[in-house]
Amino acid sequence: MHPQDTGSDIFTVADFPEAEVVELKQGAVLYPAREAPEIRAFLLISGEMQVAIQGMGGRHTPLYVLSSGTLIGEVGFMAQEASLTVVEALMACRLLKIDEFVWRAVSCRPEFHRRLNVLLHRRLLLSHQAVRRLGQGKVLQRLGVYLLDLPQWRDAAVAWIDVRLPTHAMLARMLNCTRERITRSLQQLARSGCLEKKEGHLRIYRQCLIDTLKEVDRS
Repeated sequence: MHPQDTGSDIFTVADFPEAEVVELKQGAVLYPAREAPEIRAFLLISGEMQVAIQGMGGRHTPLYVLSSGTLIGEVGFMAQEASLTVVEALMACRLLKIDEFVWRAVSCRPEFHRRLNVLLHRRLLLSHQAVRRLGQGKVLQRLGVYLLDLPQWRDAAVAWIDVRLPTHAMLARMLNCTRERITRSLQQLARSGCLEKKEGHLRIYRQCLIDTLKEVDRS
């Protein structure tokens, strides 16, 4: 389970009638660093894409996942700067390529701006969660913050949730650490009573996790 921008109710193909349809294979990257900067945006029609930041050594640290109906690279048109993130297809994807001419034609509509503000608010929340997660000093804290930010917690009244987590290798990439550190941190949370395996799922207990993170922060 990745932090995810579920934008399916915001934009559709009909919003960009002059845009070109493009297809990407799994693993293809938008805005690769080797290309000359180009300001362009995309509407994700189908599939999922991962937004990441690239370190000086070329390693990608995932931030969140984009799903169908969301825009990619829209800030470039507003800031007039090319994207600084790497966006990779997690599966085969279909997109609309939106050039500056198409963007100018649709961005003058008030209704478009209202929906764009909704999208930017969601994206800001995801970025805030990524900064909060990666800004923790200890791997156990990064993992705990990630678990507390899972979308299954949207019902604030629940005391626990059952989830399927990404692989330890993927979590290590997301939390900027080694796979072994993820394994040890999960084992530590399980020993503390925060996590429990349940028929193929992992059960997470909210209050136990919060109390454990507070204790780690004080240590």
